[in-house]
Amino acid sequence: MALTKISRSLLDTGISDSSDATAITIDSSERVLIGTDSGDSFNSDAMLRLQRAGDRVFIQLKTDADQNSGILFGDVDDDVECAIEYEPANQALTLSTGNNNEALRIDSSQKVGIGTTSPTQKLEVAGN
Repeated sequence: MALTKISRSLLDTGISDSSDATAITIDSSERVLIGTDSGDSFNSDAMLRLQRAGDRVFIQLKTDADQNSGILFGDVDDDVECAIEYEPANQALTLSTGNNNEALRIDSSQKVGIGTTSPTQKLEVAGN
């Protein structure tokens, strides 16, 4: 059974929608759509889809200035294998691979380091 609209009776759950349009859809495969469906098929690999007609769509991750935010990738054997992470204290963006080891860093001065956590040039590659 697909849930096509979060009803007003669920307001005590913290889900609130003050419009008459469908805000959140959960289909029978437990895939979640936030926004208005364009009618095209849902990608079978995707579990979450954000959609807005006629405008841009962003995902914002916001934390306190001393806390990192990011997207973690893992599997049943290891919760975090890879990551995309923002470090507000350093104003740096990092990509981690292979058991969450930092592979690439873009620092606040737009220096890019591959295999180094502190690049000193516009592009610095450590190793071979």
